[in-house]
Amino acid sequence: MAIKDQLYAAEVALTRQDYGQTYSHVYKYNRNDDYNIKIRVTDAYNTPLVREIYSSDASYNKQNPGALNVYLTYKINIRNQNTSITTTVGDIVNYFDNGLTIEQVGTSATINQSSGTVSVNGNVSYNSLSSYNGQYNKINIPIGSNEEIYVRYKVSQAKLVSMLNGNVNIAANVAEINSCTAKKEWKSIYSN
Repeated sequence: MAIKDQLYAAEVALTRQDYGQTYSHVYKYNRNDDYNIKIRVTDAYNTPLVREIYSSDASYNKQNPGALNVYLTYKINIRNQNTSITTTVGDIVNYFDNGLTIEQVGTSATINQSSGTVSVNGNVSYNSLSSYNGQYNKINIPIGSNEEIYVRYKVSQAKLVSMLNGNVNIAANVAEINSCTAKKEWKSIYSN
């Protein structure tokens, strides 16, 4: 079994009180890393994913706390690479920065470029939200037959203010397989 997670999209939304509207834009990340272990030990995972926030948006947020919101959507892929053993994943554990809150977990995601939003579809329940190691929160996600899971987070205002002040340190999202079942069918072949 193999599992990988990657940042799928970042959504920046600014609600202008003077206009009474929310303006959003989405940045889609397209990293096509495969499951090959040699790729995992290269710099590909150590390259920071950077998106600038307009200084006018940051200034407006200082004058109107809470007007600026940032959402991160991660895509988690689960794959059985073995061709002779049938494996079913029961659930995965997802560790994420404690400055993030889960908005939604689903089986697909859609980016609407005209409205600048990301929608996560096909609700997937999760359980056991708990703190882990001070820096992370932890949840269990039952997988069922899904091979892709999308998790949408909202960056807390405290974390966002810290980021706007130059302290950009969101802990990496980490997913791992928590339980799985493997079956191999043995067939008898008789010849006369």
